[in-house]
Amino acid sequence: MINSVKYINNLEELRLFLKQKTPFLLVSSETSTVIPWNEELGLKLNLNKMPKSMKYTEGFVTITGPVTWEEIKEYLSSFNVEMPCSPTEKSACVLAGIATSATGERSFSYGPLKNWVHEITYMNYLGEIKKLNREPNPEISSNYKNDYNKFSEFKNAPFPKLTNGVDLMIGTEGQLGIILEAKLKTVERYQVECLMMKLPSWVVNYSAHLKIFSLLQGNRSKVLSAEFFDQAALNFSPIEKNIDRGFDYLALEIKKDFFDEIVEKLTNEFSAEAFFVMEISEYMRLRLAIPRSINEHNQRFSMRKLGTDIQVPGEHLKDLLDLFIKLTKEGLPFCLFGHFGDAHLHFNLVSSKDDFPRAKQIMDQIYEEMTHWKFPLSPFAEHGIGLIKQPFVRKYWSEVQFKEFKKLKDKYDPERLFFPRGFMNL
Repeated sequence: MINSVKYINNLEELRLFLKQKTPFLLVSSETSTVIPWNEELGLKLNLNKMPKSMKYTEGFVTITGPVTWEEIKEYLSSFNVEMPCSPTEKSACVLAGIATSATGERSFSYGPLKNWVHEITYMNYLGEIKKLNREPNPEISSNYKNDYNKFSEFKNAPFPKLTNGVDLMIGTEGQLGIILEAKLKTVERYQVECLMMKLPSWVVNYSAHLKIFSLLQGNRSKVLSAEFFDQAALNFSPIEKNIDRGFDYLALEIKKDFFDEIVEKLTNEFSAEAFFVMEISEYMRLRLAIPRSINEHNQRFSMRKLGTDIQVPGEHLKDLLDLFIKLTKEGLPFCLFGHFGDAHLHFNLVSSKDDFPRAKQIMDQIYEEMTHWKFPLSPFAEHGIGLIKQPFVRKYWSEVQFKEFKKLKDKYDPERLFFPRGFMNL
């Protein structure tokens, strides 16, 4: 299999490339954790050299080309607005984030990224430029829409939403077209303070975790994010001020106007000694360092990570934690972190090359067990499906999804050029 990268510099080059009818995988900064970059992937089409621009007008920002989340954050700060949610890895590209539906921390307060995409401009397989808006999508079957409805409260379902026009490009991972531009709604930029809470190990006793989770649910307009790191995850990160490695931590981004109110509510239920304020810049560094350090550790020691991306209804967070506790008894290194306020957590098994088959078997068992739960859940609530997650997610599809995928590929990618190993081609 060819394993090379082709860089595209402008729209005309992109059109000429599509005329060659060569299958490809779109890439930007290669920050995705669901694509095994060390494997042969065929031809990778890199759009990072395309022209890029940002334009803010009346509450909306239009992004063209490979603009990163860090660049859009800096640009919007001069207008006192910001993106409502973004992934932890700010070096990733915004349009790639739309394609993979990477939702980010502040989805706790603002909801998922797909809710903020107003228009999308894309190039189809013929090299034509097309535009999508939020008008209802009439070509999607009622059966598919009905199946999606039970996941409507989650960041992402096990399959793309496809309800509105723009949904054809959100979460479909470049399998129906190449996103060139997107218009997104922004939100007011607030002054924020970060409150850190020290908790006992969730593996030993998670009662405090559940108590604070319940308290947070009625304060989503005041608390922008609620992020969790267990002591095993913190062992991967650089040492930060006031962090005690023997505990779990919950980080709350709180609007400054409501900071005292939230602190009072928390200290009415928990000891004030469990809390301290961390500088936002210090917290952001810690939040970014954990997944990066885990990936660097795995690469250095030739280890493989298998992780969950599970979101459950809040009332079933206990069931999810109980399942993860079972996994901790398997004897493999693990860590837990993620979007606690949304009951959306990343449980990672870290295995050596020799232990990987066993880790894979354990992960298979997790997702098989969850198919029998009597409540809806999202097995992969963000970051896309990519390649690594495909064996697990198939259990959550029926003939309804396969039929819809085929219909869309027949119309939007009849040559099967766009990400031929993607989930829509299974």
